[in-house]
Amino acid sequence: FPVKGLVSLSLQLFLLLAVVHKSLEDTVNAALGGSVALHYGSPAPVGTSSFTWKFRDELIAECSTSGKPKVYEKFRSRLAMDNASMSVNISDLRHQDAGLYTIVVEGERQLPSKTIKLNVLDPIQRVEITHSITWDQVSNSCSVHLLCSASPDQSSTFNWTGVHTATSAWLNVTLWPAEDAATFSCTAANPVSRGAATQTVECNASADPDWYLYHVALPAGGGGGALVVIIAVVERLLVNSSQQFQQEKQEKFTFYFSSAQPQTLYDKVNFVRKTEVNSTYSSSYQEVL
Repeated sequence: FPVKGLVSLSLQLFLLLAVVHKSLEDTVNAALGGSVALHYGSPAPVGTSSFTWKFRDELIAECSTSGKPKVYEKFRSRLAMDNASMSVNISDLRHQDAGLYTIVVEGERQLPSKTIKLNVLDPIQRVEITHSITWDQVSNSCSVHLLCSASPDQSSTFNWTGVHTATSAWLNVTLWPAEDAATFSCTAANPVSRGAATQTVECNASADPDWYLYHVALPAGGGGGALVVIIAVVERLLVNSSQQFQQEKQEKFTFYFSSAQPQTLYDKVNFVRKTEVNSTYSSSYQEVL
């Protein structure tokens, strides 16, 4: 063969061997306090002499065809081995158990090692929906903003179901006063658990301080409604002014004519009169001062 052809063939063989001996890798998620089984993926083939499990390059368990499985101190009370499947089962999981686990198989056939990345996650304990409502005076509607949260919040995804759907923690919708109360449902999930919550929201326009002005005084027609309000306000001011004028007029009238004595022109200036009259005075005019 030409030299160029031999180099190309050697390169292909090298890449093939690299693929064969490359470690397999999986990711496994497990719940805090639970248990997890880590598998090689196939039963031990004929001719297998031993296999070992390592955690972060530290030997934690091994088994050979000539002896019993051996579990080392780190996982002694929490790890069990299955010889036939070459798997291990770890119980009472802790956060510090998260990391890379590697199994190496020895025997007549060279099998690739396998690495498993274990994630230990907290189960969802509580799901909560919080919301706020903003009245839109232009569209006469309620802008509702909802937020779904999970506790503890660790790798959680959110899904809103019902009339309004979304796949994020936030949900923004528009409601109208004429509609019935709307119920929103949110499901929070992580790789090891899930939880749900519901929230009922009503668009109550009467809670807005300007609701009466915009929904009773102002018709939906727009500008014409403003004129109606102005006319109504002016009319009310005129009525109040007229009532006040009548009241003041009545008070003045009562002041001038409440005296029990006969009234004369001079009574309006001076109410003090001379009570003695000369009986011999025969004029038709009486003395008033």
